[in-house]
Parts: sequence; structure tokens; C-alpha cells
Amino acid sequence: YFLYYIIFYAMRWRKVCAMNLSKAGYVPTRAPKQLGDFGEFFVNFILNQKEYEIAHVDHVGADLIAEKSGAIYAISVKTRKFKKDSKESRMYTIEQGHLDNLKYFAEKFKMVAVLVIVIAIEDEKKLEAFIVKVKDIEKQKDLFSKVKNGYSFNFGVKNRKGIDVRNSVYIDYTLFK
Repeated sequence: YFLYYIIFYAMRWRKVCAMNLSKAGYVPTRAPKQLGDFGEFFVNFILNQKEYEIAHVDHVGADLIAEKSGAIYAISVKTRKFKKDSKESRMYTIEQGHLDNLKYFAEKFKMVAVLVIVIAIEDEKKLEAFIVKVKDIEKQKDLFSKVKNGYSFNFGVKNRKGIDVRNSVYIDYTLFK
């Protein structure tokens, strides 16, 4: 009976929490997870087109492992969607803790740490992928501005410093329209 009561009250508590969240305007959804999964498969497609061998991993810090010409990469994918009529600035914040986890994973298995930022812009009907080595994030202050908890990446047509990030030698850029 004890186990029955625990399960019963856990289910009731979940229902009460869900009701309170929905009253506050929050509807429980799997959309963020699904968007992240989509980003990983999109990056898999891009790397496959560039003739990399790819493996999906479920580990703190890395989503994919890729190999080409003997070089092995630990890849973390971050996906962001801009909804229709969004007025948000074209910017993404890369958290330092996330970079630290990726670097730790890469060092542990003797890989190169790579971050991929996938951007979906509904108004423009386009998908963009920015592939960059973590060491370049930390060194390229014109592309990645240091902020309180990490780095800011401005991917507008020209970033705040007037640089077109899509043509940077430090970023492998892919566009699908």
C-alpha cells in the first residue's frame, strides 16, 4: 500500500503542478527537446554532405562525434528558433558552463571541441548553421563578445563590430532556404 500511495500522490502532484502552470500561461510541451533533436539531425545532414563519419552520443557536453581525415571532433549543437514576426535581436548567448562541459568531454577523449549554433528564422524561411571550434570562440573577440556567463554571438547581417560572420575564416557557415 505504501508504494500505491507514493504513486497516487506523485500523480496528483504532477496534475496540480500542470494545472497551476497552465493557469500561469505555461503549457507543458516537448517542443524544446524536439527542436534540439531536429538541430542535431540537421547538423548530421550537413556533416554527412561534407563527408564526415558521424555518431550520435548522449553525454554531458557533446551531442555528436564526427571524424574526417583522422581528425575527431566532439560536437555540441544548440538550436534556436525565431518565431514569425519576432523582434528579438539576432543574437545567441553561449554559456561558459556549456563550453566547459564540451571542452572536458573533448579533452577526455582527445577530440577537438566544436560548437554548432543552428538558427531557424521563420519569417525568412531559412535555417542557418554556424560551426566553430571552441578555441576560436574564446580567442576571436570580434566575433564572440565576452558577457557575464559566457559569450554573445551576434549573427545579424553584420555583427556589432561591422563583421559579416558568415564570411569569417573561423566559422563554417551553411544556409538552407
